[in-house]
Amino acid sequence: MSTATKAHIVYELLDEPSPDVIALVEFVSPEINDPIRGEELGEQLDSLLRRDIPMRYVLDFGGVRKLGSTAFCRLAGFARGVHQCGGEVTACGLNDNLALGAAMSGLENEVIFAPNVKHAVRLAREYNHQNMEDEG
Repeated sequence: MSTATKAHIVYELLDEPSPDVIALVEFVSPEINDPIRGEELGEQLDSLLRRDIPMRYVLDFGGVRKLGSTAFCRLAGFARGVHQCGGEVTACGLNDNLALGAAMSGLENEVIFAPNVKHAVRLAREYNHQNMEDEG
């Protein structure tokens, strides 16, 4: 049995004219269904969390077939951490099984879901714009 940590996500920062940054996070592991891999995912997501910059994150679940309860819990914890830093999380690409897991884990209470990446990015941009109006 290998103990090497596997990369479960990749991300890219989207060019934005606003001061808020949007990170598009894509899952590269199709299955993260055991507790060890779920913890790895959580650590990788936590490494993206910036306490000095309120960021917006778009999570693209398009390539994911299965997520275990640990992964869902770590995703919900990540989203709560983002909120505590003044950021927001949108997501897309959940299949029916993942949508059920999101509901059972409470993730659906922490994340704004969209039908596709384009719409999720648009929601993140709108959130940025709305925040700027609220502060100004």
